[in-house]
Amino acid sequence: MLSDKICFVNFFAGGTMKVALVIEKMDTSRGGREVSTAGIAENLAARGYEVEILCQKGRLDAPGVKICALGGAGLGRDWKLRDFYGKLETFLRHQDYDLVHSTMPLPGADIYQPRGGTAPARLEASRRRRGPVLGDVYKFFARLDPAKRLIACKEKKVARDEKTLCLPNSEMVAGEFRLHYNRSRRVQVVYNGVSVPDVDESERLRWRQARRADIDCDEDEPVFLTVAKNLELKGVPSLLKAYADWRNISGLEKPGKLVIAGGNRPYRLIKMSGDHGLSGSVIFVSHTDSIFEWYSAADACVHLSWYDACSRVVLEATRWGLPSITTVYNGAAEILGAGAGIVVGDPEDKKAVISALEEMADSKSRTERKVACRMAADYLSLERHVKELVEIYEALAENVK
Repeated sequence: MLSDKICFVNFFAGGTMKVALVIEKMDTSRGGREVSTAGIAENLAARGYEVEILCQKGRLDAPGVKICALGGAGLGRDWKLRDFYGKLETFLRHQDYDLVHSTMPLPGADIYQPRGGTAPARLEASRRRRGPVLGDVYKFFARLDPAKRLIACKEKKVARDEKTLCLPNSEMVAGEFRLHYNRSRRVQVVYNGVSVPDVDESERLRWRQARRADIDCDEDEPVFLTVAKNLELKGVPSLLKAYADWRNISGLEKPGKLVIAGGNRPYRLIKMSGDHGLSGSVIFVSHTDSIFEWYSAADACVHLSWYDACSRVVLEATRWGLPSITTVYNGAAEILGAGAGIVVGDPEDKKAVISALEEMADSKSRTERKVACRMAADYLSLERHVKELVEIYEALAENVK
């Protein structure tokens, strides 16, 4: 903890602050947590910080950022995780970091930033999406999972220790700390931020035309887009049912397409779309590095998540000027209230989802919501996010002068 250190001396003398960013694995193909951590590390390094990422394994090609892959021995994730925790704690005892900023629950860290939300909330979300019977069965066995139990135990220790500053990335996650841990002191929301490509309108238009041509869609047809790795968690089965019913009642001569991007080849969902008469109307796209081209091609982003601490997809779409439909179980829904999108309750609330699809299919409604997206764009930048983190780092340093 900072209170146990004297290593801020170099920082106060005009030296460089040395920061350790802790994450289980540093692989940006894994999803939002890793991408966000990579972006933070690169931005901190550009600001003159000495940044080291401590992980079990991984790599990152970012100027000024060092990767320390400590490893984790064992057959299963729980053994590897326990070994990594042990190596991490030993490693930290012999280092002189000014600040330890962890995205995984690490007792003794200066900052805990649970980018994926809290352990109890994730468990509850898994139960919720499986229904009352299967969900309770899943919850029972999940509590027996050694890796999940270890994470939950570590997080409980962190939540009990107010020396660690907790930085949830949405008000929803801050509420989880109050609900599950009775913790509100030294819990400070630092809202997520994302980066978007710096391209002009002509390039965006070129992307839009090219991708819509790929899916044989005219400019006047609405294109809905879902982006996810875990398609089940992001409510795609519920979306397919609602989308099929909406197409049947929409009355549109050209009801457009639904593009589902990300994840492995989802054979069950492909079959499901065919069973609902959506063959040719739902386009499945495997992992792509050109996701902003698809944001450009789309008219609305649909992210019916059963749980997201603060979805990067919705934030990216909003910064890109693309309105979204999401659920109350997504912390990013908080930024849609000013008109940048539509928030529904449960992904299974077919009536609400159909109504949202109908509204987003209307070009006038979308135009108004795009204005709200642009108004929110600057606040959602990664630069703003890192600026807030830097202010927190320096405030912590002041407290140990």
